[in-house]
Amino acid sequence: MLLRLGDSPRVEQFRLGRRFVQHVRHWHKYADAHLPPSSMFQFRNYFGLTGARADNLATFRRELLLCDSAVLEHHAAHNDFSNWLDHAIHDGKLASTARELEAWSREYGTFEALRHALVEAIENRYLA
Repeated sequence: MLLRLGDSPRVEQFRLGRRFVQHVRHWHKYADAHLPPSSMFQFRNYFGLTGARADNLATFRRELLLCDSAVLEHHAAHNDFSNWLDHAIHDGKLASTARELEAWSREYGTFEALRHALVEAIENRYLA
């Protein structure tokens, strides 16, 4: 409803039209915004938690660069990276890219390539 003021005030009913400009996410906000503890990414290897965790994409990227390749292998085996990007970050496109990279790294055993490709995907999407 719209209230038009003036000499003869009146109420009009109206309907919003379609957007003229496509919605654009504020990428930098998502890269630096902190998630609640229940949504943090917990880095682990086959023996358990490593102690490293990420509460946003910037920290996730940094920890990817620092973690041992056994950590990458463990998470790739369970699609942990793509699942976190999909469910915690809510970025289906980046999650899909990560899922492809995880499958590729499992097939070829190239976990260092996974590290660099995933970091590059995050940088291109959020930090560029």
